[in-house]
Amino acid sequence: MIGAPVGVLVVEYDGTVVESSGELHRLFGISRRIEDLADLDTVPLGPIGRLIRFVQAGEPGAVRCERRVPVAGDRPIAFVDIEASVIEGDDGRRGGVVIVYDTTAAARTGEALARSEANLREAQALAQIGSWDYDVRTGALEWSDELYRLFEEDPLEFDTSFESFLSVVHPDDRERVSAAYERSLVERTPYEINHRLLVRSGKVKHVRERGRNYYAADGTPLRTLGTVQDVTSLYEAESALQRLNRELEARVEERTRKIREQAALIDQIDDALVVANADGAIRWWNRGAARIFGFTAAEVAGRSLEALSADGEALVERWRRGEGREGELRLQRADGGVFDAWVSLSALSEGGGALAGIVAVIIDITERKRVERELRRTRDLAERASRAKSEFLSSISHELRTPLHAILGSAELLGAGAPLSARQRERVDDISRAGEYLLEVVDNVLDLVLIESGSMTVVEEPINVRALLEGCAAGLAGLAAHHGVAIHLDIDDGCLLVKADRRRVEQVVYNLLSNAIKFNEAGGRVVVRARRDRSCWVRVEVEDTGAGIAASRLRELFTAFNRLGREGGTIAGSGIGLVLAKRLLELMGGTISASSEVGVGSTFTVRLPQVTPLALPEEMMIHALSRGGPRGDDVPFTLLYVDDFAANVQMMESLLAGLSASRLLAASTIDEAMALAANERPDAVFLDPCALGGRAATFVSKLRVATQSERIPIYSLCGRGDGGSCLSSCGPVTGELRKPLDVADFHRLLGELVRRKSGS
Repeated sequence: MIGAPVGVLVVEYDGTVVESSGELHRLFGISRRIEDLADLDTVPLGPIGRLIRFVQAGEPGAVRCERRVPVAGDRPIAFVDIEASVIEGDDGRRGGVVIVYDTTAAARTGEALARSEANLREAQALAQIGSWDYDVRTGALEWSDELYRLFEEDPLEFDTSFESFLSVVHPDDRERVSAAYERSLVERTPYEINHRLLVRSGKVKHVRERGRNYYAADGTPLRTLGTVQDVTSLYEAESALQRLNRELEARVEERTRKIREQAALIDQIDDALVVANADGAIRWWNRGAARIFGFTAAEVAGRSLEALSADGEALVERWRRGEGREGELRLQRADGGVFDAWVSLSALSEGGGALAGIVAVIIDITERKRVERELRRTRDLAERASRAKSEFLSSISHELRTPLHAILGSAELLGAGAPLSARQRERVDDISRAGEYLLEVVDNVLDLVLIESGSMTVVEEPINVRALLEGCAAGLAGLAAHHGVAIHLDIDDGCLLVKADRRRVEQVVYNLLSNAIKFNEAGGRVVVRARRDRSCWVRVEVEDTGAGIAASRLRELFTAFNRLGREGGTIAGSGIGLVLAKRLLELMGGTISASSEVGVGSTFTVRLPQVTPLALPEEMMIHALSRGGPRGDDVPFTLLYVDDFAANVQMMESLLAGLSASRLLAASTIDEAMALAANERPDAVFLDPCALGGRAATFVSKLRVATQSERIPIYSLCGRGDGGSCLSSCGPVTGELRKPLDVADFHRLLGELVRRKSGS
């Protein structure tokens, strides 16, 4: 029993209080009179009264009953234990003795212990620390609640022993943990170790274990008190920190290595790199700067950047104002020499954005300046050479074509004049063929030169593919008949329009068709197809039934002056027609390709951009689809012809000889032409721009002013190789004709002009 007796109460069987101690009355604040205790249920000792009734019901003999009863009121004694015994006298009468013990101290100690244990459990849970008590002699092991939680074991099922503890330790750490504990016992040192646990869930935990050993007087180990703390989070954090430290160290090492390499490279570069402070005082520069300026780093340290300028430029001040952060400057070397340099200034900023210094990159551009001057001189020479070449080409074109045009025109007039004998007809035909071939060679060579020099221009317009192909086929019908080759056209129904230079496309098609005819077999055929190709292209194919070309030589087709081994054959050719066709098509945004099979024939495919009629203005569509105009009767008509070659004038006279009431006015210079135009008021003017030495446009403008008419027809007569520059060089003319003139077409044009004049 804890505590000392503080009161005694003697009662009889009927509940009558026989005796009570004074201390009992004092403790419970009741009267000392016995009769006041008659009704025990109404006084603070009511629970005692209930015990007395228990005594009354008790069996004879001594019976004990212990019960804790809180004392009401603000008393020094908070709790009491009450012991009741049943006694029986010699006379057989029963009574009872109630003894009251003070248990306040014990109760309060128990409460404090319970609170302490609860606080301990809470502290261990918060700190993730469990405690254990190991009896070395018996092997008994006690664990705290937190230790069971940490080991993830059920206290009711887990056999708490040293062997069970080791079974939860990670297999790789068990031997080390056991050895550490045994060593602490032998060496009488604290037990401390970090190891891992492998719990039932498969999770690995890291723990820090500490213990203190207690020994008997003779040194025999008695017990060990210890703790286990879960340091998994700390271990992971430390591991992560170590990993980050390793990565940081690696990065720092790599960065340091790169900085060293860059510093070494910077020090080795030929250009100057100068570092100055915020005031412009030089702090460092590389070997390139020392080489360019002639100062060592020590000699220039502390000097201002301004001292490097040959013209006293306030470099730093300009830079602060945002002016001239980079550009060309004249700088001065140590020996006083001045050189041109490209200077670029950049800022070095501190953490807060304040200016810490200036970095200047300086490049010696003396050599570049010299090269630029040389390039300018070379460019000027090239431009002069190009102009001279253009003038030469214009001159040689005129000088070569003019006599050829006269020869061809004369041959045509001979053939159309008085009847000729068979031999005479053969000679005239030979003249025409030789002249045409020579003119074609000259035109092709000059065209190729123009393309190579970038001087060739194309005048794109919508072209009716069917009309163009039919015209080309008709133009070569005679050649085909001569070789015994049939031409077949296979053209898609509907309107096929391409956007290209009409004359250049005709030139390409004529070349392909003439080749297909000339290199064909007697009795062979040529098929010309035209199709839409993937909606935005028109594909034109020229297929022949000739001998074909070996696959190994196809790649040589578009090589200049390469006739694929037929140089000694009977078929004339220069070997540049296909090259010229390819380059012309490329200028117009088109392509050309070829396929061939020996003994079967060859196919050349041309692709050009398609244009739909709906995308064209009405007048352009009409122009693209129309062919020719009405014809009329002859009426009096005056034609002014400007050409400085007498044979061409004679040919023009012959062309007009068959027209009644027509008159030809000839002039070889601008002044002559202007005088004739002012006096005679011609109905139409035909001129050769090349004969006017580049003043054709001026002549046209003056002519319109002199005749006071914007409607007078003016036509330019150009050679086939003059390109688009022929028409543009004349200014606003009515149209263009090509030499040698087609007699029938020329007569049709004159007839139309005559009808316009007569108003018919």
